[in-house]
Amino acid sequence: MQHHNSYKVLLLLSMYFFGECALADESAVQSKLFMSDAIVRFEQAKQGLSNRAEYCFEQEEQNTVSLNDEWFLAQAENTQQTILFALSIKAMDRCMSDARSAFTLAVFNVAVESGDTEKLEAWYELRRIESFAVPTNLAKKETVELLSSLDQKALLRLSKHPELSKPFRIQNFP
Repeated sequence: MQHHNSYKVLLLLSMYFFGECALADESAVQSKLFMSDAIVRFEQAKQGLSNRAEYCFEQEEQNTVSLNDEWFLAQAENTQQTILFALSIKAMDRCMSDARSAFTLAVFNVAVESGDTEKLEAWYELRRIESFAVPTNLAKKETVELLSSLDQKALLRLSKHPELSKPFRIQNFP
């Protein structure tokens, strides 16, 4: 699945880059003692993001969806596939959300406390790239129009369905 791969690529890029980032200048190195809490929180958040991504990808592989929702089953097969595709992206975003937020805050705190904005700029750039890495199928005008034309309350209800609220792969749908 294309979104699955884009998440993995972004995660690998971020972990590689943030593993390689150093403090910007000597004065920042000298103030490391005062920044140690921010750096420790950053490292913990980085590890937390990596752990969470691994967990979410495992969930995506393992979860099988068996959906007997009357509204969903009444939709055409291509509409069902589009709905599942959109909900799988939403589920992955939901799974990663807390870890991504904690990491964002940790990156911001390091920048504020040290004046070193390298990590913040890199995270901003990766998040910008991620926003453009929306799977092509989901970004198509027809897909947006189709999803917009559907009963939004039904879509929201489906997104909260236990089997669809955690990461899943469309291929795992019977």
